[in-house]
Amino acid sequence: MGNGSVVVLILVVIAALAAAAFFAARKNKERSVEKQRQEAQALRDEASRENATTLRKREAESAELEANARKARAEADARAAQAEQLEATAHEQGREVRQSREAVDEKLARADRIDPDTDVETPPDSDRRDSGTI
Repeated sequence: MGNGSVVVLILVVIAALAAAAFFAARKNKERSVEKQRQEAQALRDEASRENATTLRKREAESAELEANARKARAEADARAAQAEQLEATAHEQGREVRQSREAVDEKLARADRIDPDTDVETPPDSDRRDSGTI
């Protein structure tokens, strides 16, 4: 083998090593890029799950608050209706008491008119309750 053949052989070996190094680096880069894609997808999936979980939780909390508000409103409406009923009952009872008082006063006035021992000239605004007649 001559010097020229050795040089060609060395150049072929160097070219083959360079090509092998080039293809190995390219393959390594492809693996790295694929690994980055997988990591990015895993992060997206995790963010999606966390976001979905957080949203579901917040939606549930919102629905619970709305339910509590509706319940509080219903209770307030019930208390308002009860207050109106109590006011109506108090008004009716007050009317009945006034009517009863008028009936008692009328009976006392009639009794005074027919009682020979009572002075009917007594002013009508004197309080009989203080005199013990009630």
